[in-house]
Parts: sequence; C-alpha cells; structure tokens
Amino acid sequence: LCQFDLVGVVFSIGLLIAILVIFAALTYWNSTIKARTTNDLYQLANKIDNAFSNQITAYETWKKDDLIFGKIWKDSEKKFSRIYVETNSKNNYLNEDPLPKNNSDYEGKYFILENNDFKKDTNNLKLIKYLDNYFQMNYEGILTKNLSNTKLDIPRKYSDRMYFKMLQQKNDGNIKNKPVLTAVFSRDNNKYQLIYAEKDSLKKQVSGIRGIAFREYFSDELELPPGTGYMLVDRYGGIILQNDPEKNLYQNLFYESQSNPEFASVLSGIIPKSFEMEYQGKPYQIYAKKLSEETDSPIYILTVRDLSHMNRLSIFTFTNAFLIAVIYGFFILLINYIYSTIFYNGRIGTLSKHHFYYLFPDSSRTTEYKKLLIVNCVSIVLALIVAFKSSPS
Repeated sequence: LCQFDLVGVVFSIGLLIAILVIFAALTYWNSTIKARTTNDLYQLANKIDNAFSNQITAYETWKKDDLIFGKIWKDSEKKFSRIYVETNSKNNYLNEDPLPKNNSDYEGKYFILENNDFKKDTNNLKLIKYLDNYFQMNYEGILTKNLSNTKLDIPRKYSDRMYFKMLQQKNDGNIKNKPVLTAVFSRDNNKYQLIYAEKDSLKKQVSGIRGIAFREYFSDELELPPGTGYMLVDRYGGIILQNDPEKNLYQNLFYESQSNPEFASVLSGIIPKSFEMEYQGKPYQIYAKKLSEETDSPIYILTVRDLSHMNRLSIFTFTNAFLIAVIYGFFILLINYIYSTIFYNGRIGTLSKHHFYYLFPDSSRTTEYKKLLIVNCVSIVLALIVAFKSSPS
C-alpha cells in the first residue's frame, strides 16, 4: 500500500475507534444512570412505606390508649365529638387556629391536653393534624360513632362505599380478617382521604365496621427530584394515591400501561428489581414494593422516574457522536491535503484533484479493498450491537 492508502486505513481505524469509544461511554453512562435511579427509587419507596406504617400504627395506638383517645372511644355516651388541642390553657382547632371565645357550647367536644405525647414539635402533634376522624358504622352503613377534627354533621349512610361492601362480604364468623386500606373523596370535608377500616365485631354474623380516615403527611415533607414521583395501587392496578395532582386518580394503571407484563407480575406478587413502563405516552423507570402494613388486599408502592429526558440525552449524544465523526473526517482530509501539497510541491498544482485520488478505488488493489471491506463490515456490526445494548428501551 502507498502512503496515501496507509493514511486512509489510519483514518478508517481512527474513525472506528472514535465511534466505539463514544458508544462504550454511552453504554457506561446509561447503565450508571439507571443504577443510580433504581437506588433513588428504592430509597423513596422505603421512606413512603415507613411513613405509612408509622402513621397507621400511631393512630391505632392512640385509639387504644385511655390517656389519649381510648377512654372517649370506649365511652358509649359520647358518640359524636370534635377534636381540639388545648395548649397553655388555650383551645385550638387541629390546624392551630384559635377556638372563638364566644363558643361556649362545649358539649360534644374533646380536648387533647398538651402533655408529653403532644408537645410542640413532637411527631404526634404533627400526625394528629392529618387525622380526619375515627368512625364506627352499623351493618347498614350508618355512622354510629364519630370522633372528628371537622365540624360535626348529621349521621350519614356509607353503605355504597367500596370499603364497606368489601368488609361486609367477609362474614366469616370468628375468623379475624385483615383491615382494608383504600382511598375516597370525603363527603364531609371535600378532601381526598385514606380509609383504614376493619370489621367491628367478630361475635356477630352481621356486624358493622370501624376505622380511621386520614391524610398522608409524607408528601408535604418529601423533596422529589425533577421527573420523580410515586403512586399507590391496589392488586388490580387501580390507583389509590399519586403525587401528581394533574393526573387522574380514578384510573387503572394496568390498562393505562397497555398491560405491561412486568407490571402484571408485580400485581401477581412477583416483584422485579426495577423495570420500564410506558404511562400516558411517556417512558418511566419503575421500582415496586409491597406496602408493609398488613391489609386484606395487597397495596403496592410504585416510585417512578420519567425517562423522556434520557431519550433526549441519548439522541443528543448520538447526534454529537455523528458530528464529531464528521469533523474528525474533515480534519484528517485537511491534514492529508496539507501533507500532499508539501510533498508534491512543484510537481502537482496546489488545487489539483490528484491530491484526493486516495479517496477513490484503485483497481490494482482489489484484494486489499476486500480485506478492508470485511474489517469495516465487522466493525459496523459491532457498533450496531453496542448501540442496541446501550440505547434505552
């Protein structure tokens, strides 16, 4: 091979190395980002799980503690009461607004004293502001007891609520069933709230239910990175809770995801480490975890991150790789042209097309070209394999 052919081979090898380095860097970058995303979503899911469990445990403990709510809950004479907080001999609503001085009617009111459990900046004082009410219903779904933080209203009938129907269907005698955890839009305060309810008695074949209505607090404390969110779904894929207020709560994520097989395995109890799923036209990386709190029907925490930016970054990287390769090619051509004009100075004109003859086939070197063709084909196949493995799915 002549000098110009050797320069052409160097150019091809250099270009191939540049492309492989870019693809290898993209592969490493993509796998590293996804590994970090999985770790972030794992930690977020654990925070939500712990917050949920601690909140429900605290509310259940208060109801059993006679020094807090236990006594009034067991008192059959006080069926409907409103919760207030008493601090420094001042009576306040749970949202810390002061009780009006002209409010002299204390009947049906229950005051939580400022004690060790509800001192300022304690976890209990924070959690009680998210408690809506303790309630009890008879077998017809009529509210028979209500300890609430909102204005007391007339007893209503809730037999049409799904959680009531689910519990009423479980007439298993003395067999204790697990509580039901779901979410509803409250008819009393027009707020979206969570319901944690169970059968009221195991002694009767037909009995009512009792439970807790509350709002989760962790959404006010979590600092989510851009494109990151979370959802709670039931065993059928129905969305119970999600952080994005612009998205519809009343939808089934399984159908919205075009029956994603990995999400289907989550709903069946087989939870993969992490997977990707399309939701409302956008790709998401998902981490799933079953809620630790024991419930009649499993609840799953899904922490999600939007991968749209990853696709945009991949396109940006591929575009830059192409531009770098083109610039590299023009740079090599310029170096060859300068070298040729100096080497053939006085024999070939500066603007002669002979300086670029090495770019075109030479019929006397057919064997060498065939070998280069094989090398280039193998290199292209390797580059395509690396690109396929490194590109986001």
